[in-house]
Amino acid sequence: MKRFYTTMALLGALVTSASAQTIANVSGTLVAPLAADANTPFNIPCTDSFEYEFIFVNQGPGTIGVTDTAFFITPFAGEGLVNYYKPTAPVAANDTLVHFSGKMAKSQIKRLINEAQDDYVFAPFTDGNYFYPAIFVGFSTDTTILKDNDGTDDGGITAVKINCATAVKDVNFSKSSLNIFPNPANNQISFTNEFAATTVAFVKITDLTGRVVKTMNLGKQNAGTKTYNVDLSGMNNGMYYIELITDETRSISKFTKN
Repeated sequence: MKRFYTTMALLGALVTSASAQTIANVSGTLVAPLAADANTPFNIPCTDSFEYEFIFVNQGPGTIGVTDTAFFITPFAGEGLVNYYKPTAPVAANDTLVHFSGKMAKSQIKRLINEAQDDYVFAPFTDGNYFYPAIFVGFSTDTTILKDNDGTDDGGITAVKINCATAVKDVNFSKSSLNIFPNPANNQISFTNEFAATTVAFVKITDLTGRVVKTMNLGKQNAGTKTYNVDLSGMNNGMYYIELITDETRSISKFTKN
């Protein structure tokens, strides 16, 4: 699948002539929707909306400037199209380039990846198994070209299923508070969570403005009660939100770092 993305003819159209070159490596994280694995896909609701979220971070070493346009492949982009974003301020190394999140309906999905993971498919979709993409594909500007310094695309995909002919039950996130300790915290905070069933879990910390300051992918988690420690070193003192996200739940609490 990596080879398919990196050899897309689309990439050639994104790069314009340049008088300078800056190197930046963009990493992407698909937060929602989530699937435990390809055998237990996330069911796309047939009539209701579902939450989506993906985060792209500049891993450096170069700074992404306001004249640079970033291009992404997401389910919102139909055939022959890409999503793009131009930052309003320079994005230094380790800062968030763009954070997409919100509610999405099945009718808004324009692009998915087929079950074999070797081609894109476009709306309208028949019932079946697919993969939901959130992938950074490159930059374009008149003055600077920014490229991945590892030569690969970055982002994520997750297994999804469309089964509207048999009316799959719509799944909405249930929300609750997260049991965190200690609070206030110094360089580490812990939380305990009881997983009702096998799921994929992801931790996100944001400041009070909504800026993502830390993420942690916990991967596949089996049912049961578990405790996790989150390193806060390197974060400024202040108030934050910590959120645990699974394929069906979101638990969030506010904490203070001293």
